[in-house]
Amino acid sequence: MGGVTYSVVDGSSSTGLTIKGNTFEGAIDQIHNDNDIDSLILVQGGVESVNISDNTLEWKGSKLSDTHADLTGGTTSGGYVYKVYTQGIHLAGDVNGGGTTHGIALQNNVFNTDDVDPNYASDAVLLDANDYSSLNLGTLSSDVYIVDNGSVDLSTYVASADFGDYNIANDELGDIMSSGDYTGTVLFSMTDVM
Repeated sequence: MGGVTYSVVDGSSSTGLTIKGNTFEGAIDQIHNDNDIDSLILVQGGVESVNISDNTLEWKGSKLSDTHADLTGGTTSGGYVYKVYTQGIHLAGDVNGGGTTHGIALQNNVFNTDDVDPNYASDAVLLDANDYSSLNLGTLSSDVYIVDNGSVDLSTYVASADFGDYNIANDELGDIMSSGDYTGTVLFSMTDVM
């Protein structure tokens, strides 16, 4: 599993989650099953006011062993075939569903995908808007604030060294991606919002 997994049922009274100032390193060759948690930070379900700040998130890879033969994998929209799909930060379920204006803040994080293996696809941030109501987690629809104090806009942040190799225009690495029918908005700020 990744560095942090925080999961609460939708409608809970959980509030004020802060994940700040950590270094999370994931080893791609340690993912062996389709059900392994493949995100370095996973927050899902009914938690309000989430602040993920000043973290370094890094996936490192080595040659995939034969034990990965059982992984289903998939194909990206551009046709890149992968066995392992990972994320830096993964938000799913009704995160900040009834919360404050700046309820989800991803601030000044550094993403690094150097040394990854072929057969690997990764997104820095995944906004997972699939419906997880059957798991009592709800559906992500809240706005997400992306903050970088050193960038004038989101494109500059994504193109900076802070986004590591995610800024290379290729099909196996993505910056801020969404799945399902994400109806929220990704907003950018140069100053901290939480």
